Amino acid sequence: MPSSPIDPRGSISRRDLTLKRPVWLTFAVMFGIIAIGVAGIAVLWPHTFSGGRLFPFAIGLATVSAVAFVIEPPAVDSWKNNVALLCVPVFTAIGIWAFSPSGVVPIAAAMFVAPFTAGRLIDRRVIIAHYVASTLILLAPIAFLHVDSTARLAMLSMIPATWALAVGCVLVLEAAEQQSEELARIVRRDPLTGVGNRRLLWETFELELPLHRDGDTPLALITMDLNGFKQLNDTVGHDAGDQLLRRVASILEREIDHRGVCVRQGGDEFCVVLPMTTAERAGEIVATLRVALGGASEHGVAISSGFGVATFPEDGDSPDALLAAADRRLTVDKVTPQLLTAALRPAPRPTVHPIPRVVEADVARPFPPAPKLPAQHHLTTQFLRISRAEIAQHRFVWRLIGLMIAMYAVVSASIYALADQRSVAALVFTAGLGVVAVISLRSDPPPMHSWLNHVVIAIPYVGSVLCAFALPQFAGGIIGALAFTGTLTAVRLVSRVAIVAHYLAATALIGLALAFAHLGLAMDISLVFMVLVIFAMGFGDVVYLEAAEEQGRELERLVRRDPLTGAGNRRLLGEQLDLEVRRHQGTRKSFTVVALDLNGFKALNDGIGHAAGDELLQAVAEQLRHLARRGDTVVRQGGDEFCVILPDTDAAAALPIMNGIRAAIANLSTAAHPISTGAGMATFPAEASSGDVLLHVADERLRKDKQSMVGVRRRRRSTDASSPVAVVRPNGVGRAGETA
Repeated sequence: MPSSPIDPRGSISRRDLTLKRPVWLTFAVMFGIIAIGVAGIAVLWPHTFSGGRLFPFAIGLATVSAVAFVIEPPAVDSWKNNVALLCVPVFTAIGIWAFSPSGVVPIAAAMFVAPFTAGRLIDRRVIIAHYVASTLILLAPIAFLHVDSTARLAMLSMIPATWALAVGCVLVLEAAEQQSEELARIVRRDPLTGVGNRRLLWETFELELPLHRDGDTPLALITMDLNGFKQLNDTVGHDAGDQLLRRVASILEREIDHRGVCVRQGGDEFCVVLPMTTAERAGEIVATLRVALGGASEHGVAISSGFGVATFPEDGDSPDALLAAADRRLTVDKVTPQLLTAALRPAPRPTVHPIPRVVEADVARPFPPAPKLPAQHHLTTQFLRISRAEIAQHRFVWRLIGLMIAMYAVVSASIYALADQRSVAALVFTAGLGVVAVISLRSDPPPMHSWLNHVVIAIPYVGSVLCAFALPQFAGGIIGALAFTGTLTAVRLVSRVAIVAHYLAATALIGLALAFAHLGLAMDISLVFMVLVIFAMGFGDVVYLEAAEEQGRELERLVRRDPLTGAGNRRLLGEQLDLEVRRHQGTRKSFTVVALDLNGFKALNDGIGHAAGDELLQAVAEQLRHLARRGDTVVRQGGDEFCVILPDTDAAAALPIMNGIRAAIANLSTAAHPISTGAGMATFPAEASSGDVLLHVADERLRKDKQSMVGVRRRRRSTDASSPVAVVRPNGVGRAGETA
């Protein structure tokens, strides 16, 4: 069974991430590194800091690290997880006490409160409660202990930064989880009917069979397909077949309810997995489904249902064995007189939908311009896809950055007003922050690859260093702004080289402040610690965002790809038709759509089984990809229906391509099951002015082509293993009996 390169069961989920040992060990390692650093400070500067407080503090940090290494990662809802999260603000507060009165050294660690809490909790109410508790814990030392003004100012600047980062972390994590859920839904659901697909079928077997083996309980599998579906598709059209499939899927889900898992295997083939169900009970369910589905007439075509039942463990103990047994019984059931009564009943003449008449005025009419994506002028907390490009252009995130800059501008202005010595540099710095805040709050986010974006990223660390030089006595206020450097750079840049360049630039400027600003030993150590925080948080953000973006790209791919054959699906067909219409309308060149389906596919499926049908579909898709030129689009519309879009190709140039497709697919025939191709084509702009009409014209010509070849196939079936290759004239309609 084809699978996605990204397993949706391993997708982004906080509930799963909390249980991953490598993620948990990051928590343990962080406490261990800080413990070593604290002990080193106590040894290097015994006369500046009290070893009587630092050594017990280091022992406490090392104990937390050791315990985290030993125990298993706690679950999201456990009390152990809540205790672990509170360790960050609690030990930061204890560190302020241990380093007091120069308590600024450990304050940078408060920045870890935001990502740890957002990453290890799910309920927003619990997250907010943790942030409130952490804020009170962090404010307690500067409110009740004797610490210097640098530490107080550093903590007051850190708290808003922590909350702003917390909001961003929660929104991005929630959006990533929603993207994961959408990915899981898409890879497990049939896009046409909404029921499960083959992946869901396989995963259900993987889950249920071991449980039923251990419990020695029965499991039933029901397979089903439709008699008359192929005739309906060929004589009336694919739209009628799609409507029938949706209705059948709806009936199956309604009748099965929550007793089992309903899956569309492909084409008109469905199956139902029924846990804890005996063969007798499965027979009763089949009888109920026969009544619910009934024998019906769709557009004059008689439709009925065939069923096959297999049970575990009597008919097999593996998915392949159960499917094979159910398919064998389905084949027998399809030829019983009970079903033939409905299938062979004389039917009224099928309704034939004429090809729409395309007039010159329709061709000459100007096309509407391509729709533009709506601008996000409202504040929203949902991202369309998790990508740094999306986050960087998100109004809510941009306004959040502007508010942070405005807050620091107000703080700087207050400091300037209260300072005894008011330097010109301090005034210029304060005015600069105000101007940047106003611009960011009133303007749109700058493009990611623009020079202005690099200016925005540099503001926190450049402005912080300038503040350290202009107002050294108030340098504690730069801690909160510097803490944003790691995350802001990781979010607003994609290139790893550019990200590292900004981190190195920030490190160099901080080094200048350490060398020439004369900020004091405690502040110097705090800045060194802040450099480590910038790199640690930046590295974590980049890894997480890249994983989310890769998942988003996989989601986009799966949305537009058929899971069985790897060809495009209906969504890609519609988007590509719209794209080609707009492009060729501007150049007035032609492009052609070729619609195809397989003659003999239904007989192969019924005679040998669905596995053989799947192999044929995969082989057909491979042949089409092999024949396709650069720029051509190969699509599987559903069942045995394919479509090829040929850009910059008129009808005369498309004719040999279509004949080549017919010949290649005819080579896939076997003596027992000959395979040939019905085909129809339509060309833009000569025959249609929109993608929908173009595809409809091609489908109608495909239907006429198949009807014209029925007599020829019947006469030659007994003597020729493969059907003739028909030559299609430029109008797109094949003439039976002519061969290439």
